[in-house]
Amino acid sequence: MISYLAGLCLLAPALIPLSGMAPGIAITAQPPNQTDSLVVPGTRLGPVTANTSRQQLAQIYGEANLKDGQIPVGEGFTQVGTIVAQGTDHQFTLLWLNPQRTKPLLAQDLGPAWKTPEGLAVDLPYTDLQAILGKFAVYGFEWDYGGTVALQGSNLQKYTRQLLLRLVADPGAIVSQSQAYQALMGDRLFASTDPNLARLNLKVKAMIVYLNPPPQ
Repeated sequence: MISYLAGLCLLAPALIPLSGMAPGIAITAQPPNQTDSLVVPGTRLGPVTANTSRQQLAQIYGEANLKDGQIPVGEGFTQVGTIVAQGTDHQFTLLWLNPQRTKPLLAQDLGPAWKTPEGLAVDLPYTDLQAILGKFAVYGFEWDYGGTVALQGSNLQKYTRQLLLRLVADPGAIVSQSQAYQALMGDRLFASTDPNLARLNLKVKAMIVYLNPPPQ
């Protein structure tokens, strides 16, 4: 498990924020020109691939649906990014590998329209996640990587280091099931079958898709 934590450190810029929207960027609710919403981790996000440039992104979605900015990535740092179709179910934010914006690193802040072939998506209930993944583990809550799903050993372990899922508990359940929530806090892994997880009305809060490996 140490090796997996080391991998999380490499992915830290994407894990820390649950919303990477840059401050001061106006919201647009215009529908995107492109409605392909299939996510294949490590390969593509709809028509966006590992080699899609900023120029090509405009050709796909239309310049009016793009907003460039410095995207917060945690601990006071930012990264060059482009928000696409903000305010729609097809929204996402691309973080670029370089300032020239010729290759994307990852996509985050995905809207609910985006789904993997297996049905993974933002807002997916925990019971549905269990049905898709089988056995897996979840990092405890209330720390930097709280609620992160460990895909190793699951039915979709092939997506390890290509797809990141973060879970969030229902606010009401945190209050009414406070003992269960407190039992799941901290920097450690819990089996997906832990009965305390079932008490928190969990859902997928964030889905982060890598299109290129992070720089070493």
